[in-house]
Amino acid sequence: FGQLGGGSDHVGFVCRMVVPAISISAGGSEGTSYHSNYDTTAWYRATVGEDYEPALLVTRATLSFVALMSNQKSPPYQFNEIGRLGLASLEGLSNLAKSEGEKSAVESLRPLLVTLQNQGDVIDRALQLHQSLDAQSEQRIIDGTHKFLKAFQDQVGLHDRPWYRNMWIATDPMNSYAASVFPMMREALQAHDQGQLDEAVTRTTAAIQRASTAADLMLLGLRSSDPIR
Repeated sequence: FGQLGGGSDHVGFVCRMVVPAISISAGGSEGTSYHSNYDTTAWYRATVGEDYEPALLVTRATLSFVALMSNQKSPPYQFNEIGRLGLASLEGLSNLAKSEGEKSAVESLRPLLVTLQNQGDVIDRALQLHQSLDAQSEQRIIDGTHKFLKAFQDQVGLHDRPWYRNMWIATDPMNSYAASVFPMMREALQAHDQGQLDEAVTRTTAAIQRASTAADLMLLGLRSSDPIR
């Protein structure tokens, strides 16, 4: 759930389909390992170097990660990260605000994000403690996880960028290698468009509330499986 940055490799998954992604990388090559449309063995040796160890390391790490994921009943997510990173982004958004109304709009997200972070903290701790769950509890957690992962997907899309449907994060419109948290809010504040900002607050708030409702479903599953009640 962290900020992966921009680029092309994961944008379709994260920014449109709202599918979680992970960044696995390695350094140490002699040259640059940035890919091109001319990726051949000769190109690699001339541009990157003779040593293929960094790429081999990434491949092994990726395969190991997939193997670990395939044997997990609950995906190894940190559910408190959305709230934590969201709260951390508010200062940057406030710095873009010029009026008290704009600052108030940004601050309206804070209590929702505090609640979401607190819910995530409880979920993360509980998932570490519960080694086994009954079928009903497990299904509630699975359903809640799916809803949580899709909470920030908005079929209308961002203002002037409808292809981007993630209200949580998107590439920066001016720098495709940068990523913006709460992109619709950021773009409205940069334009100082109150109407656009009001819409951004409404839709971002709805997304956070969907995530919070999903977290409640997971917490219900965890509580119902708790032997100490």
